[in-house]
Amino acid sequence: MDIDALLLNFLFILLPIFLTYMVFSLKPDLHRHLKTTIITIFSSLSIIMCMNYSIQLVEGFYYDLRVLPFTLTLLYAGHRVGFFVLIITAVYRFSIGGDGFVVTVILFLALFAGTALLVKKFEQSSLKGRLFIPPFIIVLFQLAVVFNYKYIFQHDFHFTFGEWVTIFSINILGMLFVTYIIELLMKITKIQEELVKTEKLKVVSELAASVSHEIKNPLTVTRSIIQLVMNQKDKIPEEKQQYYFEVAIEELERANRMLTDYMTLSKPQVDRIEPIDLSQEVIKTIHLITPLAKMKGIYVKMSVEKSGIIQGDKAKLHQCLLNLMKNGIEAMEEGGTLQVETWSKQSDCNIKIKDNGTGMNEAELKRLGTPYYSTKDGGTGLGMVVVYSLVKIMEGSIDIQSRPSEGTNVVLSFPTIIRTR
Repeated sequence: MDIDALLLNFLFILLPIFLTYMVFSLKPDLHRHLKTTIITIFSSLSIIMCMNYSIQLVEGFYYDLRVLPFTLTLLYAGHRVGFFVLIITAVYRFSIGGDGFVVTVILFLALFAGTALLVKKFEQSSLKGRLFIPPFIIVLFQLAVVFNYKYIFQHDFHFTFGEWVTIFSINILGMLFVTYIIELLMKITKIQEELVKTEKLKVVSELAASVSHEIKNPLTVTRSIIQLVMNQKDKIPEEKQQYYFEVAIEELERANRMLTDYMTLSKPQVDRIEPIDLSQEVIKTIHLITPLAKMKGIYVKMSVEKSGIIQGDKAKLHQCLLNLMKNGIEAMEEGGTLQVETWSKQSDCNIKIKDNGTGMNEAELKRLGTPYYSTKDGGTGLGMVVVYSLVKIMEGSIDIQSRPSEGTNVVLSFPTIIRTR
């Protein structure tokens, strides 16, 4: 027996299985019809390659492992996929020619029909049952092969008992091995899915706890102020009441901003795609942030060039820029300079936001953009998560460099659809 050809048969069976696993792992959300098409193609290729590297044991008798991928396709992918694979197998076998075409069609039709009786049992079985049923089908198939050749077509190939045992053993052990590999890959996939679900539940629970904690603080302050004013309305001067109401409004606005951040985090998508003049939007954002900068004793240095037109959502771009500029201002507790620049380079529009504040070390920089991590006291880290998400959705990129006590440099890049001068 040609061992090299036999090993090639096993390679042609295992390689499509691993390729299918890789495709489905990388693209878990593929449409069902596309998954069916991929399985059909890989299964058919596996059978065809096995037939191309068949082994001639004696004159007129060729042996290969095509029955293994065909049986596994019927059991794991169903008879709809198996039917298309059967048609492809029959057409290819007919193109090869030879006396074995009729025998092949009869045996594979019988296998197709017989496996249908065991599919439901196979799907409901435990691992032991799923490892037992495919080899059992192979035993029945090999007995049918012997019966057809010896008694119906009356071909006597003069195989010894030991040679028949070898053929049966290769098929049975091969099927057992390949089935175990498939079950192992399916178990790995299931574990990965469970890990993803567990991680999502963990994030949801942390998010809920964070929302509860962050929203509770401004609401508690607002409630206390309202109670104070209601209970001591006659004793509190009007100016003081006005001040308290302003504080209450600020706290409610803070709660509203937090809810907005959480909503953006949970559904970071652009609502309206439109052309955006990047330079003009940066200037508008600078005008919005300037009053806050002046209150903190920070000078905003602006160097805005005509950079180009990008595509995205203006509101979301404003949110990104405001978050980044606000972070820069809050990082300069003792005053400083916030530099904002725009320029175009090749097919990109670029924005740089630089501060000379406290900066971050390498470990802090790596964790930037992680939910619930912030270098600010009382920060949730959601602002930067939103920035990363929105920049990605707008097909842009973000590069952040920082050093402790030296400041932070953030560069946003977006693809240009029209360059302006």
